[in-house]
Amino acid sequence: MYEQRIDLLRASIIGAPSFCRSPPFSAAEERMTKNDVVFANRRRFLAGKHLGYNFFIVSWAPYGPYWSNLRSIASVEILSAQRLHALQAIRADDEVSNRVDDKRQTRPQNYKSGGNYSITLVCDPRTTTARYRNGLRDLMGVVKDKLSLSRVALVSKPNTLPLHLAVLRATNHSPSTPPDDHHLATLLSLGDASRATASALIESLMDRLQRTGDTSVALKCLLTIHHIIRRGPFILQDQLSIFPSSGGRNHLKLSAFHDGATATTWALSTWVRWYGRYLEILLSASRTLGFFLTSSSCTVEREKVEETISSIMNPDLIRDVDSLIGVIEEMCKAPDSLLLEGNKLLYEIMGLMGGDYLSAVNEVLLRLDEFKERLSCLSFGESVELACCLKRLEDCKDRLLVLFTIKKPSIELLWGITGELVDGVAMVKMYGEGGGKLVSLGQRERLSESSRFGDRILKSSDSVQFSSGRFDLSRLSSLTLGAAECTV
Repeated sequence: MYEQRIDLLRASIIGAPSFCRSPPFSAAEERMTKNDVVFANRRRFLAGKHLGYNFFIVSWAPYGPYWSNLRSIASVEILSAQRLHALQAIRADDEVSNRVDDKRQTRPQNYKSGGNYSITLVCDPRTTTARYRNGLRDLMGVVKDKLSLSRVALVSKPNTLPLHLAVLRATNHSPSTPPDDHHLATLLSLGDASRATASALIESLMDRLQRTGDTSVALKCLLTIHHIIRRGPFILQDQLSIFPSSGGRNHLKLSAFHDGATATTWALSTWVRWYGRYLEILLSASRTLGFFLTSSSCTVEREKVEETISSIMNPDLIRDVDSLIGVIEEMCKAPDSLLLEGNKLLYEIMGLMGGDYLSAVNEVLLRLDEFKERLSCLSFGESVELACCLKRLEDCKDRLLVLFTIKKPSIELLWGITGELVDGVAMVKMYGEGGGKLVSLGQRERLSESSRFGDRILKSSDSVQFSSGRFDLSRLSSLTLGAAECTV
């Protein structure tokens, strides 16, 4: 046996030198230079398949670009001097907690016979264990993010790779920070290309939301959806509004979400379920209204509704008010704010909710103001439906004052008009219970559902008692005869 230097490598070759200078020497040279990748690879044991997630972790992964990427991630994120210094407190706590069970007594240097000296280490194992778990969870989150980025870079198609990377970067595992503005801006700009690109982006975001069991990732996915609703491009909002193609009210499917890793994540799971349900109701209300409630890109559609509000039928107006009040009611179901202190994710959520509240107030105020002018033209059934909506809105007032400390003239005006309409609708209901209501067409200046037939049937000075809020042409003769009898 002797050592032979091959370039920069030193190989131990068994055999006589004269024998090893022949084909075995060339075989060793070929093995260490030409086929060094195969020589450096790992054997595919059964343990690597079952314990290494199908040879996916760094200790079992085959040699290649994927293993090199994992190695660089481990060197930078786990074994670097900065990371080791950041985790020094965790290692120190773990060291102390291990000494708690070892109740050793030490003697001081000035120990004298007859003296009884002892030093006892006292430490709360629950505190150290919680800190250790939180630090380990944060570290595992960083590793998961890096692994996800590496996996996507290897398996994604070139045309969809930027979309998946943008979703992963905006919804990382960092528990204390909301989605970065730069990553959100990149994601929103990618969704403004084509319908196919926007659809792929929405599918990637929803897939990320459905697959995760981490509260931080789930909340960031929901925050990203909320930002798409508020300031996303129209084409991206359009793809979000039709997802999924099967429809349904619970399309986010978060009603059973639970993260039981810690007590904090268990409590945050309640926020995930509520926030997902709120976004579902917000999307449903946007479909009813015909535009996204809080979107800055739907200004034109909102102005069209404001201009044509007087021509909208009463049932459609009541349906709009019902959907808007449903959004406000879901706001009031927000979990207790005990976790808000120091949690930037929850602060971000409540900030967006405050903007949604103001937008909902403005839209409800616009429609209630129209109902104030139509109050005498409502049927008994319509007045009952409107009264139920107003009662639901009044029940939310106290909770809204606790959640939002916003002082705007529109909010005070909303509660004032609500009180006036409640009193007015109560009078209409009394007329309805008495067999009908008295409608005076001369009090109406703008065209509406109840006054558009006035020129065909009655003059502006005529009054007639009827049980429905809409005129029926089939009953034209009976109404005309009744009007003649009233005149006589």
